[in-house]
Amino acid sequence: MNIKTKLTIQFALIVSGILLLFSILIYYFSAQYRENNFYSRLKSKAINTVKLLIDVKEVDSTLLKLIDKNKSISNDGNISIFDSINNKEIYRSNESIDLKLSVADLINFEIKDTVKYKKDDREIIAIDYSSVINHNNYIVVASGVDINGLKALRNLRFILIIGLIGGVIIAFFTGRVYAGRALTPISRVVKEVNNITTSKLNYRLDTGNGTDEIATLAATFNKMLERIESGFNVQKMFVSNASHEFRTPLSLMLGEIELSLNKERTNKEYTEILKSIEDDLKRLNDLSEGLLGLTQAYLDASTFHFGTLRVDELLLQSRAYLLKRKPEYKVNIEFVNLPEDEALISVLGNEQLLITAFTNLMNNACKFSDDNKVNVILNTAVHSVQIEFKDTGIGIPENEIANIFEPFYRGSNIMKRKGNGLGLSLVKKITELHKGSIQVASIVNKGSTFTVVLPV
Repeated sequence: MNIKTKLTIQFALIVSGILLLFSILIYYFSAQYRENNFYSRLKSKAINTVKLLIDVKEVDSTLLKLIDKNKSISNDGNISIFDSINNKEIYRSNESIDLKLSVADLINFEIKDTVKYKKDDREIIAIDYSSVINHNNYIVVASGVDINGLKALRNLRFILIIGLIGGVIIAFFTGRVYAGRALTPISRVVKEVNNITTSKLNYRLDTGNGTDEIATLAATFNKMLERIESGFNVQKMFVSNASHEFRTPLSLMLGEIELSLNKERTNKEYTEILKSIEDDLKRLNDLSEGLLGLTQAYLDASTFHFGTLRVDELLLQSRAYLLKRKPEYKVNIEFVNLPEDEALISVLGNEQLLITAFTNLMNNACKFSDDNKVNVILNTAVHSVQIEFKDTGIGIPENEIANIFEPFYRGSNIMKRKGNGLGLSLVKKITELHKGSIQVASIVNKGSTFTVVLPV
């Protein structure tokens, strides 16, 4: 069963339930009103009759029957008066109606004021009426069938049943229209989603008014598409870049191996070929590490474990890691205004990613400086830490600074130096994952300063 049908049935059931409850309440209170009104009329007629018979001397039974006949509350109504002292019926307005009641029966009702009860459609009220005249006690019983009232009640019941059936039918079709309109935005979303393919991952759903639940669903789906597109682009970038960058060193190694196999060579020549292959393999190793690191950095931040880390300790670890690989490099670390509260120099981050970023910045600064030296300065600011990586190297042309964070981009003045152009791209992505920023200031042949700002 689809949602449209479910909504239609639920809507129809709810409306039907409301109509049924409303109809029952109308019928119940109408029946109560009719009954109370008829008993009230019976009581009023009974009291008036007994007053005329008992209290007015000029009125006898014959005259009272004429009066009752002309002012009867019902065609088959009857008023009977019983003398409880003498245990007999002293008056009956309609001789054709016999309730077969005796004073004993009435006394068994334990009448204190009035008693109401029914026999089939006939409604009966018994009233204890005592008169000081002749010191007699009287019980008056009035009965009748509320023909018009019951007819009106039956007519009301018929109208309510027809109305309920009609209301259910109308509610069903109205509910179907309502469900159709309510699901129109979802149908639109489904249609738009069906248009999304691997070649259209940049497509985004229309969020409509941007305030209702459908808009929230569309916005959430758009965020998911952004993550999928980002992951898909990372995969495409990895495959494309890997195939492109791995081709050259692999071709060189293959050529060198083929060349060495063409004829016998001296040990010195074989040693030179192996060193050349070793350099190519090192380049491939650095390239694979860079690509894997860049791919990981482009993943969703939720896939990494983040914890509280001291930046000064991360810098020291990064220096130790770099010097282990490049002992000829010089890394000077300076702590400016180091606070006593370690929370002021601690960030929420991933240890391995931050060490990778700091190591890359130190490595770049040393690699492109003639003295293989970098000065690292750690300073604190309001709600952030600031790390500067300064070198006195070849610098970066001003018109190329905007491109240095692109994967595989290499400046025009460093083409003779080894590298793959992945380091700064990786650093920028890691910084963004930690909600930080990185700025560059550089002068050609005088040096560069990379400043990383991370929130604490």
